[in-house]
Amino acid sequence: MENGEWKMENGEWNKDYGKEWDIFAGDSRFRGNDGTVAGDSPSPFSILQLSIKMKRFGNLIEKVADMDNIRYAFYLASKGKHRKQAVQEWLFGDMEQEFVKIRNDFLNQSVRVGKYNSFKVYEPKERVIYAAEFRDRVVQHALMNVCHEIFDRFQIADSYACRVGKGQYKALEKAQENSRKMQWFVKLDIRKYFDNIDHEVLKQMLRRKIKDPFVLDAFDRIIDSYQCPHPGEGGFSRGERGEREEDAENAGTLPCLPACPSRQCRHSRESGNLLQHQGIAAQVPHDGTTHYPLSTNHYPPKGLPIGNLTSQYFANFYLGHADHFIKETLKTQHYARYMDDMLLWGNDKETLLLKVEKLRDFIQNQLHLELKEICLNRTSRGLSFLGYRVFHHALKLTRASKKRYIKKITLYRKLYEKNIWTEKEYHAHAAPLTAFVLKADTLGLRKKLLK
Repeated sequence: MENGEWKMENGEWNKDYGKEWDIFAGDSRFRGNDGTVAGDSPSPFSILQLSIKMKRFGNLIEKVADMDNIRYAFYLASKGKHRKQAVQEWLFGDMEQEFVKIRNDFLNQSVRVGKYNSFKVYEPKERVIYAAEFRDRVVQHALMNVCHEIFDRFQIADSYACRVGKGQYKALEKAQENSRKMQWFVKLDIRKYFDNIDHEVLKQMLRRKIKDPFVLDAFDRIIDSYQCPHPGEGGFSRGERGEREEDAENAGTLPCLPACPSRQCRHSRESGNLLQHQGIAAQVPHDGTTHYPLSTNHYPPKGLPIGNLTSQYFANFYLGHADHFIKETLKTQHYARYMDDMLLWGNDKETLLLKVEKLRDFIQNQLHLELKEICLNRTSRGLSFLGYRVFHHALKLTRASKKRYIKKITLYRKLYEKNIWTEKEYHAHAAPLTAFVLKADTLGLRKKLLK
Protein backbone atom coordinates (compact mmCIF):
# COMPACT_ATOMS: atom_id res chain seq x y z
CA MET A 1 0.00 0.00 0.00
CA GLU A 2 3.02 2.27 0.25
CA ASN A 3 3.75 2.33 -3.50
CA GLY A 4 0.67 4.17 -4.67
CA GLU A 5 0.68 6.80 -7.39
CA TRP A 6 -0.20 10.43 -6.76
CA LYS A 7 -3.13 11.71 -8.84
CA MET A 8 -4.85 15.09 -9.11
CA GLU A 9 -8.46 14.88 -7.81
CA ASN A 10 -10.74 17.92 -7.49
CA GLY A 11 -7.76 20.26 -7.49
CA GLU A 12 -5.91 18.26 -4.79
CA TRP A 13 -3.18 15.63 -4.87
CA ASN A 14 -4.28 12.24 -3.52
CA LYS A 15 -2.57 8.90 -3.48
CA ASP A 16 -4.21 6.16 -5.57
CA TYR A 17 -3.28 2.63 -4.47
CA GLY A 18 -5.06 0.92 -7.35
CA LYS A 19 -7.51 -0.83 -5.04
CA GLU A 20 -11.08 -1.75 -5.73
CA TRP A 21 -12.27 -1.51 -2.16
CA ASP A 22 -14.80 -4.16 -1.32
CA ILE A 23 -16.51 -5.55 1.77
CA PHE A 24 -17.38 -9.20 1.73
CA ALA A 25 -20.31 -10.74 3.57
CA GLY A 26 -19.35 -11.78 7.07
CA ASP A 27 -16.08 -9.82 6.98
CA SER A 28 -15.99 -6.05 7.40
CA ARG A 29 -12.29 -5.77 6.50
CA PHE A 30 -11.43 -3.65 3.48
CA ARG A 31 -9.91 -5.83 0.76
CA GLY A 32 -8.10 -4.69 -2.36
CA ASN A 33 -8.26 -6.36 -5.75
CA ASP A 34 -4.79 -7.81 -5.14
CA GLY A 35 -6.09 -9.75 -2.12
CA THR A 36 -4.50 -7.58 0.58
CA VAL A 37 -6.56 -6.71 3.61
CA ALA A 38 -6.68 -3.36 5.43
CA GLY A 39 -7.56 -4.04 9.05
CA ASP A 40 -7.20 -7.35 10.80
CA SER A 41 -10.33 -7.71 12.95
CA PRO A 42 -13.41 -9.13 11.24
CA SER A 43 -16.77 -7.77 12.37
CA PRO A 44 -19.97 -9.78 12.97
CA PHE A 45 -21.83 -7.17 10.90
CA SER A 46 -21.87 -7.98 7.18
CA ILE A 47 -22.51 -5.12 4.80
CA LEU A 48 -22.92 -6.06 1.16
CA GLN A 49 -22.48 -9.12 -0.95
CA LEU A 50 -22.43 -7.11 -4.13
CA SER A 51 -19.28 -5.26 -5.09
CA ILE A 52 -19.90 -1.58 -5.75
CA LYS A 53 -16.81 0.17 -7.06
CA MET A 54 -16.49 3.45 -5.18
CA LYS A 55 -14.14 6.35 -5.16
CA ARG A 56 -13.14 7.25 -1.60
CA PHE A 57 -12.89 10.95 -0.78
CA GLY A 58 -10.23 12.45 1.46
CA ASN A 59 -8.69 15.81 2.41
CA LEU A 60 -12.10 17.20 3.39
CA ILE A 61 -11.46 18.58 6.86
CA GLU A 62 -9.83 21.87 5.81
CA LYS A 63 -12.88 22.67 3.70
CA VAL A 64 -15.24 21.68 6.53
CA ALA A 65 -13.28 23.67 9.15
CA ASP A 66 -12.80 26.70 6.90
CA MET A 67 -14.12 29.80 8.68
CA ASP A 68 -16.14 30.94 5.65
CA ASN A 69 -17.79 27.51 5.49
CA ILE A 70 -18.70 27.68 9.19
CA ARG A 71 -20.10 31.20 8.75
CA TYR A 72 -22.22 29.96 5.85
CA ALA A 73 -23.34 27.00 8.00
CA PHE A 74 -24.50 29.50 10.64
CA TYR A 75 -26.44 31.39 7.96
CA LEU A 76 -28.20 28.20 6.83
CA ALA A 77 -28.94 27.00 10.38
CA SER A 78 -30.35 30.40 11.40
CA LYS A 79 -32.36 31.05 8.24
CA GLY A 80 -35.92 32.03 9.23
CA LYS A 81 -35.09 31.60 12.93
CA HIS A 82 -33.59 34.97 13.88
CA ARG A 83 -36.21 35.49 16.59
CA LYS A 84 -35.28 32.25 18.34
CA GLN A 85 -33.43 32.72 21.62
CA ALA A 86 -30.57 30.38 20.65
CA VAL A 87 -29.92 32.36 17.46
CA GLN A 88 -30.21 35.68 19.30
CA GLU A 89 -27.52 34.56 21.76
CA TRP A 90 -25.15 33.99 18.84
CA LEU A 91 -26.07 37.20 17.03
CA PHE A 92 -25.56 39.42 20.06
CA GLY A 93 -22.74 37.39 21.61
CA ASP A 94 -19.20 36.65 20.49
CA MET A 95 -20.21 34.87 17.30
CA GLU A 96 -16.71 34.77 15.78
CA GLN A 97 -15.40 33.09 18.91
CA GLU A 98 -18.07 30.39 18.55
CA PHE A 99 -16.96 29.83 14.96
CA VAL A 100 -13.36 29.42 16.12
CA LYS A 101 -14.46 26.87 18.76
CA ILE A 102 -16.29 24.82 16.13
CA ARG A 103 -13.24 24.95 13.84
CA ASN A 104 -10.99 23.76 16.67
CA ASP A 105 -13.43 20.98 17.54
CA PHE A 106 -13.24 19.71 13.95
CA LEU A 107 -9.44 19.89 13.82
CA ASN A 108 -9.00 18.29 17.27
CA GLN A 109 -11.55 15.52 16.63
CA SER A 110 -13.56 16.71 19.62
CA VAL A 111 -16.91 17.68 18.07
CA ARG A 112 -19.55 17.88 20.80
CA VAL A 113 -23.06 16.80 19.75
CA GLY A 114 -26.01 14.99 21.20
CA LYS A 115 -28.47 17.23 23.06
CA TYR A 116 -31.94 17.06 21.54
CA ASN A 117 -35.31 18.59 22.28
CA SER A 118 -38.01 16.05 21.48
CA PHE A 119 -41.63 16.65 20.50
CA LYS A 120 -44.36 14.70 18.74
CA VAL A 121 -46.11 15.35 15.45
CA TYR A 122 -49.31 13.54 14.56
CA GLU A 123 -49.73 14.19 10.81
CA PRO A 124 -49.74 12.13 8.69
CA LYS A 125 -48.91 9.72 11.54
CA GLU A 126 -47.46 9.97 15.03
CA ARG A 127 -43.71 10.52 15.07
CA VAL A 128 -41.20 11.74 17.63
CA ILE A 129 -39.01 14.54 16.27
CA TYR A 130 -35.61 15.15 17.89
CA ALA A 131 -34.45 18.74 17.27
CA ALA A 132 -30.72 19.24 17.82
CA GLU A 133 -29.56 22.31 19.72
CA PHE A 134 -28.53 25.24 17.53
CA ARG A 135 -24.77 24.69 17.79
CA ASP A 136 -25.18 21.08 16.63
CA ARG A 137 -27.15 22.28 13.61
CA VAL A 138 -24.33 24.63 12.64
CA VAL A 139 -21.88 21.71 12.92
CA GLN A 140 -24.09 19.51 10.71
CA HIS A 141 -24.49 22.21 8.05
CA ALA A 142 -20.71 22.75 8.00
CA LEU A 143 -20.20 19.04 7.33
CA MET A 144 -22.91 18.68 4.72
CA ASN A 145 -21.90 21.85 2.82
CA VAL A 146 -18.77 19.93 1.88
CA CYS A 147 -20.07 16.34 1.84
CA HIS A 148 -23.41 16.96 0.08
CA GLU A 149 -22.00 16.20 -3.36
CA ILE A 150 -20.41 12.95 -2.14
CA PHE A 151 -23.72 11.60 -0.87
CA ASP A 152 -25.77 12.90 -3.78
CA ARG A 153 -23.53 11.35 -6.42
CA PHE A 154 -24.02 7.92 -4.84
CA GLN A 155 -27.80 8.15 -5.36
CA ILE A 156 -29.40 6.68 -8.46
CA ALA A 157 -31.63 8.79 -10.71
CA ASP A 158 -34.77 7.10 -9.32
CA SER A 159 -34.16 8.21 -5.70
CA TYR A 160 -36.28 11.31 -5.02
CA ALA A 161 -36.27 12.20 -1.29
CA CYS A 162 -34.27 15.17 0.09
CA ARG A 163 -32.50 15.90 -3.19
CA VAL A 164 -32.18 19.12 -5.17
CA GLY A 165 -34.16 18.91 -8.41
CA LYS A 166 -36.07 15.83 -7.26
CA GLY A 167 -38.72 15.76 -4.53
CA GLN A 168 -42.24 14.51 -3.99
CA TYR A 169 -43.83 15.70 -7.22
CA LYS A 170 -41.03 14.37 -9.43
CA ALA A 171 -41.49 11.00 -7.71
CA LEU A 172 -45.22 11.10 -8.47
CA GLU A 173 -44.54 11.93 -12.13
CA LYS A 174 -42.17 8.97 -12.34
CA ALA A 175 -44.73 6.68 -10.69
CA GLN A 176 -47.40 7.73 -13.16
CA GLU A 177 -45.03 7.33 -16.11
CA ASN A 178 -44.04 3.80 -15.04
CA SER A 179 -47.66 2.86 -14.34
CA ARG A 180 -48.62 3.74 -17.91
CA LYS A 181 -45.84 1.48 -19.27
CA MET A 182 -46.18 -1.56 -16.99
CA GLN A 183 -49.10 -3.84 -16.02
CA TRP A 184 -48.07 -4.71 -12.44
CA PHE A 185 -46.51 -2.89 -9.51
CA VAL A 186 -45.28 -3.92 -6.07
CA LYS A 187 -45.03 -1.40 -3.24
CA LEU A 188 -42.53 -1.95 -0.42
CA ASP A 189 -41.99 -0.15 2.87
CA ILE A 190 -39.41 -0.58 5.65
CA ARG A 191 -40.72 -1.24 9.14
CA LYS A 192 -39.77 1.69 11.42
CA TYR A 193 -36.95 2.66 9.11
CA PHE A 194 -35.21 5.45 11.02
CA ASP A 195 -35.42 3.53 14.31
CA ASN A 196 -33.73 0.46 12.85
CA ILE A 197 -30.76 1.82 10.91
CA ASP A 198 -27.78 -0.14 12.22
CA HIS A 199 -24.97 2.14 13.45
CA GLU A 200 -22.15 -0.29 12.69
CA VAL A 201 -23.38 -1.01 9.17
CA LEU A 202 -23.78 2.73 8.48
CA LYS A 203 -20.28 3.51 9.76
CA GLN A 204 -18.75 0.86 7.54
CA MET A 205 -20.67 2.20 4.55
CA LEU A 206 -19.31 5.68 5.27
CA ARG A 207 -15.77 4.31 5.39
CA ARG A 208 -16.21 2.86 1.93
CA LYS A 209 -17.02 6.35 0.65
CA ILE A 210 -14.95 8.72 2.80
CA LYS A 211 -11.36 8.31 4.01
CA ASP A 212 -10.86 11.57 5.89
CA PRO A 213 -10.45 10.50 9.57
CA PHE A 214 -11.54 13.91 10.92
CA VAL A 215 -14.84 13.89 9.01
CA LEU A 216 -15.45 10.23 9.87
CA ASP A 217 -14.88 11.02 13.56
CA ALA A 218 -17.46 13.82 13.40
CA PHE A 219 -19.96 11.54 11.64
CA ASP A 220 -19.34 8.78 14.21
CA ARG A 221 -20.05 11.19 17.06
CA ILE A 222 -23.31 12.33 15.45
CA ILE A 223 -24.40 8.71 14.84
CA ASP A 224 -23.49 7.67 18.40
CA SER A 225 -25.30 10.67 19.90
CA TYR A 226 -28.65 8.87 19.58
CA GLN A 227 -29.93 5.33 19.71
CA CYS A 228 -33.14 3.44 20.32
CA PRO A 229 -33.22 1.43 23.56
CA HIS A 230 -34.39 -1.55 21.50
CA PRO A 231 -35.72 -2.05 17.96
CA GLY A 232 -38.84 -0.16 17.03
CA GLU A 233 -39.22 1.97 20.15
CA GLY A 234 -38.60 5.65 20.82
CA GLY A 235 -34.96 6.69 20.94
CA PHE A 236 -32.88 8.64 23.37
CA SER A 237 -29.87 10.88 22.92
CA ARG A 238 -26.42 10.69 24.44
CA GLY A 239 -27.05 13.98 26.26
CA GLU A 240 -30.38 12.76 27.59
CA ARG A 241 -28.82 9.41 28.50
CA GLY A 242 -25.96 11.11 30.34
CA GLU A 243 -28.29 13.37 32.32
CA ARG A 244 -30.51 10.45 33.29
CA GLU A 245 -27.51 8.33 34.18
CA GLU A 246 -26.29 11.08 36.50
CA ASP A 247 -29.75 11.39 38.09
CA ALA A 248 -29.92 7.61 38.43
CA GLU A 249 -26.53 7.43 40.13
CA ASN A 250 -27.62 10.04 42.64
CA ALA A 251 -30.82 8.13 43.31
CA GLY A 252 -29.14 4.70 43.33
CA THR A 253 -31.32 3.32 40.52
CA LEU A 254 -30.99 2.36 36.86
CA PRO A 255 -31.23 5.21 34.33
CA CYS A 256 -34.86 6.06 33.58
CA LEU A 257 -36.37 6.27 30.10
CA PRO A 258 -39.99 6.89 29.07
CA ALA A 259 -42.33 3.96 29.44
CA CYS A 260 -42.32 1.60 26.47
CA PRO A 261 -45.21 2.57 24.15
CA SER A 262 -45.56 -0.89 22.59
CA ARG A 263 -48.99 -2.49 22.99
CA GLN A 264 -47.26 -5.84 23.33
CA CYS A 265 -45.57 -4.66 26.51
CA ARG A 266 -47.63 -5.02 29.66
CA HIS A 267 -46.40 -2.57 32.24
CA SER A 268 -46.98 -3.41 35.86
CA ARG A 269 -46.97 -0.63 38.45
CA GLU A 270 -45.98 -2.96 41.25
CA SER A 271 -42.56 -2.15 42.64
CA GLY A 272 -39.85 -4.64 41.71
CA ASN A 273 -41.82 -6.40 38.98
CA LEU A 274 -39.72 -7.37 35.97
CA LEU A 275 -40.96 -7.54 32.43
CA GLN A 276 -39.24 -8.95 29.39
CA HIS A 277 -39.65 -7.08 26.12
CA GLN A 278 -37.71 -8.37 23.12
CA GLY A 279 -34.93 -9.66 25.36
CA ILE A 280 -34.39 -6.50 27.46
CA ALA A 281 -35.20 -6.60 31.15
CA ALA A 282 -36.95 -3.54 32.54
CA GLN A 283 -37.74 -2.66 36.13
CA VAL A 284 -41.03 -0.88 36.78
CA PRO A 285 -41.31 1.33 39.87
CA HIS A 286 -44.48 2.78 41.44
CA ASP A 287 -44.60 5.83 39.15
CA GLY A 288 -45.14 3.74 36.01
CA THR A 289 -41.93 4.76 34.26
CA THR A 290 -39.70 2.05 32.87
CA HIS A 291 -35.99 1.69 33.57
CA TYR A 292 -33.86 0.31 30.75
CA PRO A 293 -30.17 -0.57 31.02
CA LEU A 294 -27.94 1.75 28.99
CA SER A 295 -26.57 -1.10 26.90
CA THR A 296 -27.27 -4.79 26.42
CA ASN A 297 -25.68 -7.64 24.53
CA HIS A 298 -28.95 -8.42 22.77
CA TYR A 299 -28.93 -5.70 20.11
CA PRO A 300 -26.36 -3.53 18.33
CA PRO A 301 -26.97 0.24 18.58
CA LYS A 302 -29.60 1.37 16.08
CA GLY A 303 -31.57 4.43 15.11
CA LEU A 304 -31.23 7.93 13.66
CA PRO A 305 -33.11 10.93 15.06
CA ILE A 306 -35.81 12.29 12.75
CA GLY A 307 -34.95 15.99 12.70
CA ASN A 308 -31.19 15.95 12.12
CA LEU A 309 -29.92 17.26 8.79
CA THR A 310 -27.39 14.43 8.70
CA SER A 311 -30.15 11.85 9.30
CA GLN A 312 -31.69 12.69 5.91
CA TYR A 313 -28.37 12.11 4.16
CA PHE A 314 -27.48 8.98 6.15
CA ALA A 315 -30.93 7.42 5.65
CA ASN A 316 -30.88 8.08 1.90
CA PHE A 317 -27.31 6.77 1.66
CA TYR A 318 -28.16 3.63 3.66
CA LEU A 319 -31.00 2.56 1.35
CA GLY A 320 -29.02 3.75 -1.66
CA HIS A 321 -27.23 0.39 -1.42
CA ALA A 322 -30.59 -1.33 -1.91
CA ASP A 323 -31.18 0.93 -4.94
CA HIS A 324 -27.93 -0.26 -6.52
CA PHE A 325 -28.86 -3.88 -5.75
CA ILE A 326 -32.27 -3.42 -7.40
CA LYS A 327 -30.93 -1.70 -10.50
CA GLU A 328 -27.61 -3.50 -11.02
CA THR A 329 -28.15 -7.00 -9.61
CA LEU A 330 -31.90 -7.49 -10.08
CA LYS A 331 -31.79 -5.52 -13.38
CA THR A 332 -35.00 -3.61 -12.59
CA GLN A 333 -35.60 -0.88 -15.12
CA HIS A 334 -38.81 0.63 -13.74
CA TYR A 335 -38.27 1.67 -10.14
CA ALA A 336 -38.74 4.65 -7.80
CA ARG A 337 -37.91 5.33 -4.15
CA TYR A 338 -38.89 8.17 -1.84
CA MET A 339 -36.92 7.59 1.38
CA ASP A 340 -38.20 4.18 2.56
CA ASP A 341 -41.18 3.93 0.18
CA MET A 342 -40.11 1.76 -2.77
CA LEU A 343 -41.99 0.90 -5.96
CA LEU A 344 -41.07 -1.71 -8.57
CA TRP A 345 -42.97 -2.20 -11.84
CA GLY A 346 -43.07 -5.03 -14.34
CA ASN A 347 -45.25 -6.88 -16.84
CA ASP A 348 -44.88 -10.29 -15.19
CA LYS A 349 -46.24 -10.82 -11.68
CA GLU A 350 -44.13 -13.88 -10.89
CA THR A 351 -40.90 -12.11 -11.89
CA LEU A 352 -41.78 -9.21 -9.62
CA LEU A 353 -42.43 -11.53 -6.68
CA LEU A 354 -39.13 -13.31 -7.26
CA LYS A 355 -37.32 -9.96 -7.21
CA VAL A 356 -39.09 -9.01 -3.99
CA GLU A 357 -37.89 -12.19 -2.27
CA LYS A 358 -34.29 -11.54 -3.32
CA LEU A 359 -34.60 -7.93 -2.19
CA ARG A 360 -36.13 -8.99 1.13
CA ASP A 361 -33.17 -11.28 1.75
CA PHE A 362 -30.71 -8.50 0.89
CA ILE A 363 -32.45 -5.93 3.12
CA GLN A 364 -32.71 -8.34 6.04
CA ASN A 365 -29.24 -9.88 5.90
CA GLN A 366 -27.13 -7.01 4.62
CA LEU A 367 -28.93 -3.90 5.91
CA HIS A 368 -30.49 -5.50 9.03
CA LEU A 369 -33.92 -4.07 8.21
CA GLU A 370 -37.35 -5.63 7.82
CA LEU A 371 -39.91 -5.16 5.05
CA LYS A 372 -43.57 -4.68 5.89
CA GLU A 373 -46.19 -6.68 4.02
CA ILE A 374 -45.94 -5.99 0.30
CA CYS A 375 -48.71 -4.54 -1.88
CA LEU A 376 -48.96 -6.20 -5.31
CA ASN A 377 -51.61 -5.12 -7.82
CA ARG A 378 -52.35 -4.12 -11.38
CA THR A 379 -51.39 -0.55 -12.27
CA SER A 380 -54.83 -0.03 -13.85
CA ARG A 381 -56.34 -0.18 -10.35
CA GLY A 382 -54.16 2.66 -9.09
CA LEU A 383 -51.49 2.75 -6.40
CA SER A 384 -51.19 4.77 -3.20
CA PHE A 385 -47.99 6.79 -3.02
CA LEU A 386 -47.03 9.85 -0.96
CA GLY A 387 -50.62 10.70 -0.04
CA TYR A 388 -52.02 10.34 -3.58
CA ARG A 389 -53.75 7.67 -5.66
CA VAL A 390 -51.77 7.33 -8.88
CA PHE A 391 -53.70 6.20 -11.99
CA HIS A 392 -52.58 6.05 -15.62
CA HIS A 393 -54.03 9.46 -16.50
CA ALA A 394 -55.20 10.87 -13.19
CA LEU A 395 -53.92 11.77 -9.75
CA LYS A 396 -56.32 11.70 -6.82
CA LEU A 397 -56.06 12.15 -3.08
CA THR A 398 -56.13 9.09 -0.86
CA ARG A 399 -59.05 8.92 1.58
CA ALA A 400 -56.74 9.74 4.47
CA SER A 401 -55.32 12.80 2.65
CA LYS A 402 -58.80 14.03 1.79
CA LYS A 403 -59.99 13.75 5.39
CA ARG A 404 -56.86 15.47 6.64
CA TYR A 405 -57.31 18.34 4.17
CA ILE A 406 -60.97 18.90 5.05
CA LYS A 407 -60.22 18.82 8.78
CA LYS A 408 -57.28 21.23 8.57
CA ILE A 409 -58.74 23.77 6.13
CA THR A 410 -61.96 23.90 8.16
CA LEU A 411 -59.98 24.54 11.35
CA TYR A 412 -57.84 27.23 9.69
CA ARG A 413 -60.93 29.03 8.40
CA LYS A 414 -62.51 29.07 11.85
CA LEU A 415 -59.34 30.48 13.42
CA TYR A 416 -59.32 33.25 10.82
CA GLU A 417 -63.03 34.03 11.13
CA LYS A 418 -62.73 34.30 14.92
CA ASN A 419 -59.81 36.75 14.52
CA ILE A 420 -57.45 34.36 16.29
CA TRP A 421 -55.31 34.37 13.16
CA THR A 422 -54.52 37.32 10.93
CA GLU A 423 -54.99 37.03 7.18
CA LYS A 424 -51.23 36.62 6.82
CA GLU A 425 -51.15 33.74 9.32
CA TYR A 426 -54.10 32.07 7.62
CA HIS A 427 -52.45 32.19 4.20
CA ALA A 428 -49.12 30.98 5.62
CA HIS A 429 -50.84 27.82 6.91
CA ALA A 430 -53.35 27.32 4.08
CA ALA A 431 -50.95 27.85 1.14
CA PRO A 432 -48.91 24.61 1.46
CA LEU A 433 -52.08 22.65 2.18
CA THR A 434 -53.74 24.04 -0.95
CA ALA A 435 -50.61 23.37 -3.03
CA PHE A 436 -50.77 19.72 -1.97
CA VAL A 437 -54.39 19.23 -3.10
CA LEU A 438 -53.99 21.28 -6.32
CA LYS A 439 -51.63 18.59 -7.62
CA ALA A 440 -54.55 16.12 -7.61
CA ASP A 441 -57.97 16.18 -9.28
CA THR A 442 -59.74 18.04 -6.45
CA LEU A 443 -61.76 20.78 -8.20
CA GLY A 444 -65.06 19.29 -7.01
CA LEU A 445 -63.84 18.97 -3.43
CA ARG A 446 -62.55 22.55 -3.31
CA LYS A 447 -65.79 23.94 -4.76
CA LYS A 448 -67.77 22.01 -2.16
CA LEU A 449 -65.70 23.43 0.69
CA LEU A 450 -66.08 27.00 -0.57
CA LYS A 451 -69.88 26.88 -0.35
